[in-house]
Amino acid sequence: MRLRRLAVFSSMVAIAAIALAGCAAPTPRIVEGSRLTIAVPGPFTSANSTTSLGTNTANEAVAELTASSFSRENGVGALVNNASFGSVQKVSDNPLKVKYTLSEKAVWSDGVAVDASDLLLAWAANSGALNTVAAKRDADGTVTNQDALNKGVYFDSNAAGSGLNLVTQLPKISDDNRAITLTFTHPFADWERVFPEQLIAAHVVMQHAMPARKYSADAAKRALVTAVQNDDAGALNPVSIFWNHGFDMTNLPSDGSLLVSSGPYVVTGAKENDSVTLTANEHFAAGPLPRVQTITLRLISDPLERAKALAAGDVDMMTADATAPLLAALHDAKNVTLLHSPASAYEHLDLSFASGGPFDPKAWGGDASRARKAREAFLLTVPRAAMLDTLVKPLQPKPAVRDSFMSVPGADAYDDIVDGNDSSRYAAVNLVRARSLLASIGATKPLTVRLLYPASDALRSAEFAQIVASAAQAGFRVTDASSAGWKQRLGDSSYDAALFAWDAGDASVNASESIFGTDGARNLNAFSNPNMDALFEQLDAEYSADKRKALMTQVEKQLFDDAYGLPLYQLPSVTAVDSTVISGVGAQPALSMLLGEYADWKPSASSPAPR
Repeated sequence: MRLRRLAVFSSMVAIAAIALAGCAAPTPRIVEGSRLTIAVPGPFTSANSTTSLGTNTANEAVAELTASSFSRENGVGALVNNASFGSVQKVSDNPLKVKYTLSEKAVWSDGVAVDASDLLLAWAANSGALNTVAAKRDADGTVTNQDALNKGVYFDSNAAGSGLNLVTQLPKISDDNRAITLTFTHPFADWERVFPEQLIAAHVVMQHAMPARKYSADAAKRALVTAVQNDDAGALNPVSIFWNHGFDMTNLPSDGSLLVSSGPYVVTGAKENDSVTLTANEHFAAGPLPRVQTITLRLISDPLERAKALAAGDVDMMTADATAPLLAALHDAKNVTLLHSPASAYEHLDLSFASGGPFDPKAWGGDASRARKAREAFLLTVPRAAMLDTLVKPLQPKPAVRDSFMSVPGADAYDDIVDGNDSSRYAAVNLVRARSLLASIGATKPLTVRLLYPASDALRSAEFAQIVASAAQAGFRVTDASSAGWKQRLGDSSYDAALFAWDAGDASVNASESIFGTDGARNLNAFSNPNMDALFEQLDAEYSADKRKALMTQVEKQLFDDAYGLPLYQLPSVTAVDSTVISGVGAQPALSMLLGEYADWKPSASSPAPR
């Protein structure tokens, strides 16, 4: 999960039915000479988006087009399985064993089969099971023990806590080398989605980690499997170093093996801070085939500049959060169709439980009940409906207030969760109830609330102003704690409430536990509730979708009972497309989901000239 506009993690968790979608045998359908230019945020820095340093929008956009996987999430968080790539089967419940089998259609772009060695590398790199040393960082996040990392085995994965960390036993490889079986240390409800969407080629890693051996592809695979199975630190040291940094690049590398792909496209060009060019992969059969022959990703970080590039005809497609300046820049562009959609990110208000302010029990002599009533009173003043009307409706048709922390509107479980989570208590501003609560805890003068949000952010500034005006009527003095460095302040005691957005990147139960669980890696407000932790333990072990939905409803009810904070609404987004160049593009809530629809795009008969 990735935090919206934040280099750390973020998430929006959705519960949804799992859609099984087997792919029919693909048939060639490339439109010869067709080209499409898409504006994406830059920079491009790595062909391995699964490292902590490789995690950024441009790298993930490239991975979306160059990687195949067992499944992907759709716009409401439901899994869509890719039978052309492989299948996932639960073998036993106690202990939990899961078999991941690759299809014979899964082939790297150099013609080498995607097989169990690649899955074993993914386990080794993303589980942490073989690491002999951990990174130490200072207050600024700078690694302070790089020498130790260089000497040991350290895979710098961004997938910590995704579920592979629960597989501490060496996975079993099938005799035909097409499958791998994982044994989990305890039940884990999200067993279908533990592997990252981007696999890294085992043979390429081993060939580069030990170049003096001059391994063939098959020999390299065998050597890597042996190193992992023997927990050979001497061999795994260069393997981990290369996995971490060997795919870092900003320009097109001279060694084409670094760009090997398992997806519909292969990187064939790259210019630093300018563009990445991808060409249809002639070996690809593990999913729907593309129609567009060449896709160029133009690296433009500023959304307004992306809009201007589209209006000028320099790019053909873009997606971004919808803002008034952005829509104005696109409004008069010729041949441009605007597709409005709720973004995958949702805006929310978090309250701090350990800031020393009015929502912290310490401010009330340790009385948790009084602190809870102060939080409830404040949340009852938040004008969610007014925010929606004034800030979102001008940018997106028919927006709606979001009433769930864990499920996205439109997901199969959303309505049922909302019906049972008691979010209705915050359906409208209730100043009378807020004043009554403050009186009941002896608040005789206005309570000061320091509200953190990104400085110079027009949306959050407008939200802040509305909260200030409404909360003042109940007995709160909301002060401006905005900061350009708000990211680094998340989790400290310098504020009492924060406005930001969680972005969808993982719809797993495990992801939500990392936000709301006592020891969650993404718990940024010191929230802790033993009952909540117990519910998550049950969720982790529950495989029934209906029972999981019921447990998630209980989790959400606890969040609203504790006055944790408030979900506000999905951020508005817009996809803009030059209709003379491409058709078949749908409104999607995120760039990754837009790119995931590549097979639906239909280039025009006359493709534009190369730019």
